[in-house]
Amino acid sequence: MIGKQSSTNRVLGFALAALVSAGASACAAGMGATANVGAEAHASMSAVHVAEIEEGSMGAQRATNAQVRAFAQQLVADHRPFLQQEQQLASQMGLQAAATANVQLPGLQAGVDVNANTQALMMSIPTSRALVEQHMRAMADLGDETGAEFDREFMDRQIAAHRQALALATRFEAAVQNTQQRILIAQERAAVQGHLQMATQIRAGL
Repeated sequence: MIGKQSSTNRVLGFALAALVSAGASACAAGMGATANVGAEAHASMSAVHVAEIEEGSMGAQRATNAQVRAFAQQLVADHRPFLQQEQQLASQMGLQAAATANVQLPGLQAGVDVNANTQALMMSIPTSRALVEQHMRAMADLGDETGAEFDREFMDRQIAAHRQALALATRFEAAVQNTQQRILIAQERAAVQGHLQMATQIRAGL
């Protein structure tokens, strides 16, 4: 378990550095235009919310520890409204994918409402696509665990994922030009930071 956790943390740490670096490089190379940064922020934060809704749903069903189960339920309750707000704002901003036909999130759970345009953006922008792929791997890994081991692995994943989301939200909040989008990202960042603090405290007691 210790070796597995250490390896997982190293991989997620490298992934976090790569995502932040890739986003910064994209801006420097010309993605700094308002629409492109806005689209990347929308797609990436939407990917964060989808992951937390789906992983939270799994945690609420499978966790054996009451605190872990309550935390998982809180993730779903907090991230679902943000996902809806992201899509509403993207529509208002006119953030449109190049093509939406036949572009769908793999393994999207029933009840997770993501429109075709947001799905297409998430799968076409490298930063958000990497988040989707990490989420799919996490779901597969968590699916192999049960009992107390599931609880520990679930919380480890949430700590790593929320650290990653916090770094991205911080970057996007500084980069986007649309005032309403900046306000929404600031709210998302605060929620993610709160979840990270909660997750760290819960994990310490497992």
